[in-house]
Amino acid sequence: MGMWRAGCGANSHVRFGGRARETDRLEGRHRALVRPYDTDENVERFGRPPSSRGDGRGGAFPQIRVLGLAECGSHTIIDAALGSYKTGEQTLAEEILRSLQPGRRVLADRGFFSYPLWKKAAATGVDLLWRIKSNAVLPVQTRYPDVSFSSHIYPGTTARRNKVDGIAVRVIEYHLDATAVTDTADDAEPDSESRTYRLLTTITDPALAPAEELAELYFQRWEIETAFGELKTHQRGAGVVLRSKLADGVIQEVYGYLCVHYAIRWLMHSVATDFGKDQTGCRSPDPSGPHGEPLPATRVFPPDTLADASHTVTDEILTELLPARTHRANPRVVKHKMSVYQVKHPHHRGAAPIRWQLTISKT
Repeated sequence: MGMWRAGCGANSHVRFGGRARETDRLEGRHRALVRPYDTDENVERFGRPPSSRGDGRGGAFPQIRVLGLAECGSHTIIDAALGSYKTGEQTLAEEILRSLQPGRRVLADRGFFSYPLWKKAAATGVDLLWRIKSNAVLPVQTRYPDVSFSSHIYPGTTARRNKVDGIAVRVIEYHLDATAVTDTADDAEPDSESRTYRLLTTITDPALAPAEELAELYFQRWEIETAFGELKTHQRGAGVVLRSKLADGVIQEVYGYLCVHYAIRWLMHSVATDFGKDQTGCRSPDPSGPHGEPLPATRVFPPDTLADASHTVTDEILTELLPARTHRANPRVVKHKMSVYQVKHPHHRGAAPIRWQLTISKT
């Protein structure tokens, strides 16, 4: 943990296509659950998820909750907080407030909002752009030309009634209507769902950040989903259980994964910056050998070969750049029936690109 705190920080001024863009300064929050080895000590320290199966002992493995703060541009996880399965997200979020810096914009989904957490985060001087639940009471006080409006949040109903301890916020409400695009615009078919979003921001002056700009900016929060996907699926491996049988060893192993992920993203950031490339188009270094075989877990590079290894990895990152991204078009299905979502079938693969229509709402 000490190495993580000392060595990992924001990769500022990441370049995309030879120029800096707004998402370089965006940071997002995300949480993940990691499964450690099933031992009495790990169960006592981290706890198990509930399960309707078995003898009531809970899930097959204990789980540790990891909450991260990541740059949306570089996918660098710059801070993380660890807790037991029952530790709340908002409790863990307070630990990463230490890494918030003025001049950055922090995105978070609706599971993170609370009056105390918003107040503490705003006090750090960052610009907040958080989604909030649609049933939150936010009376319109001043309607701006961009259709956003000013309001106040309060710690409770009594404070709202007496108008004490209010915090000024700006509210942006908008709808997203999805259209599946095939060959031509005439072949477009409307998606089955239309979504309504409500955002809170500390940027109370609409001249500094118009509503439509902030609504489009919130899309970038999904970059942290990709960052954690890199960590959980591609780096660690899907379904892998942490090997340590001791709770302190589990903590150490999680931070080890975070340090390795940071090193990989730092390398990709450096290559993209030095060669003026869009980092989202750079491939992550291949963890397999020259013939596709898995590399040994204890592979070492003597000091006299590190320079050659660095050149090799740089060439690998730049050789095959990724194509431009299409809009997310993944159907909500699962491989095994274990939730409310439908089972995945062959026709779910290769979904058509999605065209989103954003409409600022005036409620």
